[in-house]
Amino acid sequence: MLARGLLKRVQLKSGMLTTPKDHWPPFEGGIHMEVAGKPTADGRPMFRYTHSPAYHGVQMVFEQSQASFDPNSILALLEQHPYHVDSLLAMHELYRSMGEVASSDEMLERCIYALEMAWHPYFNPAAANTRMDYGLPLNRPLFVALFKQTQNLSRRGLHGTALEYAKLLLGMDPTDPRGVLFCIDYLAIRAGQFNFLKRLTTQDEAISQLPNFVYSTLLADFRERTGHTASKQGRGSGFAPAAAAAPAPSSSNSEAEAGGQASLESRLSQAVMMYPVVVVRLMDKLKDKGVGKDAEWGSLLEKAPLRHADDLESASLSHAVDIFVERHHLLWKAHDAQRLLKDACTLAVQASPEEQANWACVSHEMFPPSQDNHYRHLRVADFSDTVSALPPEELQAAMGGGMGGMAPGAGAGGAHAREALQANLPPQLIEMVLRGINAQQLADRLHIPADQAAALIQAVRGGGLAAPPAAIEPEDLDAANPWAMLLRTLLPWINAGQAPDYDQQDDGESDDGTVESYNDLAGAGGAAEGVAGEAEGAHAPADEEDDLD
Repeated sequence: MLARGLLKRVQLKSGMLTTPKDHWPPFEGGIHMEVAGKPTADGRPMFRYTHSPAYHGVQMVFEQSQASFDPNSILALLEQHPYHVDSLLAMHELYRSMGEVASSDEMLERCIYALEMAWHPYFNPAAANTRMDYGLPLNRPLFVALFKQTQNLSRRGLHGTALEYAKLLLGMDPTDPRGVLFCIDYLAIRAGQFNFLKRLTTQDEAISQLPNFVYSTLLADFRERTGHTASKQGRGSGFAPAAAAAPAPSSSNSEAEAGGQASLESRLSQAVMMYPVVVVRLMDKLKDKGVGKDAEWGSLLEKAPLRHADDLESASLSHAVDIFVERHHLLWKAHDAQRLLKDACTLAVQASPEEQANWACVSHEMFPPSQDNHYRHLRVADFSDTVSALPPEELQAAMGGGMGGMAPGAGAGGAHAREALQANLPPQLIEMVLRGINAQQLADRLHIPADQAAALIQAVRGGGLAAPPAAIEPEDLDAANPWAMLLRTLLPWINAGQAPDYDQQDDGESDDGTVESYNDLAGAGGAAEGVAGEAEGAHAPADEEDDLD
């Protein structure tokens, strides 16, 4: 009885941001926070993270593992040090790219938990009276983890919680090193916190002139004026009627609403004249979703100031607009928002050339002509709800070159390219190419650039590839790294061979009496349930899978 009591797991302390799970290992420490020098000019204390000598040694091992491009070594490091921050962030990204959402989220939550447990007693980010310098390398993991958690929560529809994380990031470093200002307006609209958005823009005039805030503040005003708000949990489309059984408005209220609507359209038309490129790229994005294909929109986009709006001289403005379109385009997809934007564009094209030129000057003052992109450190993909698959070059590195040597932009039609394609392309894809699929359709299916898709099509049609992919040989399985083979089986065109028939085998032994090295390597197109784990059934071979999509 005493021994059983000694083996009882120690319950982990709950944090403000993360509640530890029951199966998490004990927190080992190694990370600390201390006051960093003098306070800011307004008297707010500065803090920074520090590492113990032991943790610093683990960090050096991680950097060596990272340089080897071997995920297995990082997993081994986490087995020994389950709260190593950089390893957790690396595995979060890998699991996320592989589609393992639960594992990815757990890695990120454990990372935030480790960072939170190291907080200084006086560090209180909720009160917005503490600061951290993002320029210090040891401080950056906290910013990175919190930003990723903000995006994760938004993807799950928890926009209100995501907004609080965004406020937390801005409070720690108002210089906004992670680009929170490019998504906080989106979160505020989704969460129905229109007043917060208004306060934010009135407190800082420079923020109010950014393209996303110029448009988002007007959209928030429109949503508030029309009686729409985000659902309590921020789920679904993000907008629901505020009062389904509201009394009919009086005639005076109707006139006031009509006047307010006209004023809103006029202000939005000014935004269109200030940043017409936003409308051009926004509608180009929405066309892929079946919106804005009518003749009226086509006519508007052919008139000034929209006609040549995409010819920008500022790289910073172009990048900022790309982020806005990727993050906000769904907010403008709704029918009423489209009607508002179309009416505003009609007013903009009807404005005099002098008025259009005046608003263009305001835009040039905010973003002077320059090829120096001040936002180049911000990735557009980090602001997207779409989770990108692991890039082929990273998969190849993780598998130790196990993709047949195929690299992006490999010489199409050459012997090396044909050999790589022969080993890696699925027969269904080859058949689609031979039937006449174009480069853009192939790029959309495989999530690769159009030029790479065109090279694949040229290689397939020029090289006459038609054979199915070769199966992984048993000797290759025996000699391969288990984690590398696990990653390889996630590729839909890799044939790992027929899984053993476990009903005819006893205690994991094969027909010749030997123990199987890998009990459940999934076939092509199936998800790998585990290496050396329990198999629930045999997967179909690659040539029996459904068509790619």
